[in-house]
Amino acid sequence: MVNPKGRMSYPSGAVLEKLLNLELDSKKISAEWLMRGEGDMLSQGQQISSPEAALDYLRATIIQLKDNK
Repeated sequence: MVNPKGRMSYPSGAVLEKLLNLELDSKKISAEWLMRGEGDMLSQGQQISSPEAALDYLRATIIQLKDNK
């Protein structure tokens, strides 16, 4: 995202957590889609059991993305 000053900006962990917990017709936003823009936006697949688990998954995904650069 680009903030009003034109600088790159990233959502906080709390914002990402809230996004991952949104549901529509028993489907949640896919972390893969949110982080990488790949796959389906909504998924019934992996259910994350707690906010801590969601943040752990996001941290691991971010580390993996950094390693792949």
